[in-house]
Amino acid sequence: MVQDKPPEAITLQPANQPNPIRQTNTFSGQVQQVAPMISGQATMPGQQPLVVSSGKPSSSLLLGGFLTMIGSIGFAFFGFFDNIGNIDEEMFCCLLCNGNAIGLGMMSVYSFRYGIWESNSGKQGSAAMSYVVGAIALLFGGFLSTLFFINI
Repeated sequence: MVQDKPPEAITLQPANQPNPIRQTNTFSGQVQQVAPMISGQATMPGQQPLVVSSGKPSSSLLLGGFLTMIGSIGFAFFGFFDNIGNIDEEMFCCLLCNGNAIGLGMMSVYSFRYGIWESNSGKQGSAAMSYVVGAIALLFGGFLSTLFFINI
């Protein structure tokens, strides 16, 4: 069964025309095209404006946390051996525990900032998960720090 017209509840509107591109003259007489300005205002009545969330944390904080952890693990296992091959236990524990604690602290700060950004973007479930991951990383980093002070 084919209908000739759409149901009464649906209204058809003509397609949106793109904004015309203005042309301006330059000093050499050439024509330069200027694109229209993009604003946060609605172009049609009833249309929602585009909202861009700013404040996304820099990924360099996350990368720095990973590199700090990898560096502390690598230097702890390969850097502090004496001439005979014995390991300096205090330096090993200091570098391994505190390096990982600092790296986990940096990653937890990134997770908290990312959770705030997601919360501002309207993603509440994902923001809660970022907060949980940040809290777990912070608690584990605190545990590693106290483990170093207990061993001394």
